[in-house]
Amino acid sequence: MARSTSGITPERRALLESGQDESRDLMEGLVIRMEPLLTAVAPAAVAHYDAQPELGFTKRLALAGSAIAATCGHDQDAVWMHHPSDTVRGMSAFVCLESTDDLATLLDLLTPLATDSHFGVREWAWLAARDRLIAEDQIALDLFVPWTKSADPNLRRFAIEATRPCGVWCANWRSLRAEPERGMPLLEPLRADESKYVQLSVANWLNDASKDHPEWVVGVTTRWLSESPCPATEAIVKRATRNLG
Repeated sequence: MARSTSGITPERRALLESGQDESRDLMEGLVIRMEPLLTAVAPAAVAHYDAQPELGFTKRLALAGSAIAATCGHDQDAVWMHHPSDTVRGMSAFVCLESTDDLATLLDLLTPLATDSHFGVREWAWLAARDRLIAEDQIALDLFVPWTKSADPNLRRFAIEATRPCGVWCANWRSLRAEPERGMPLLEPLRADESKYVQLSVANWLNDASKDHPEWVVGVTTRWLSESPCPATEAIVKRATRNLG
């Protein structure tokens, strides 16, 4: 595993940029350039790719997805969503974003990516949807309620991570920062979730809220410990309140 981008060999980088393999860690993902990858997997899209190397990786990924959508349409969505390259699958999240104006349809399209085996693809899926989710605020929160009851922990986690009040490489969700209690229909069902992946997301959601509403978070976590005294809830509360005195 690479500890920095400088530790990635030219041979390994060439393999990643040919779309033949997945990145093994964050450093490998960040070193990938979009132009050679598009040349390898969707050559018609290269001319439409608005190269802006100064942008962060996610924004460049979004531009690559837009280029694919503009040139290849959406007839090959399944090809991109199941491509061997995790970066190409990440691009497909942004292809989906441009394929529909309906939020429910978009979330349906993103579901295979939300459950992808690669950690990066799961992140890009919710990052692609984030601005749309914020724009449709209450509709988004309502649509995610059934996700919290999914048997798949990746979907349960997605519903929480995608709605965190403070942005992680993305815009803040200002209405949830102002009124975090609106997120309780999503958080409440997961207060004792057995998945550590879900526990971490729930805790981080509450930690976000504690930056503006520490008393509210203390009230929620105190109640949870009283009503659900179990190791899962204790782990969530410990992490959620880590920055509170």
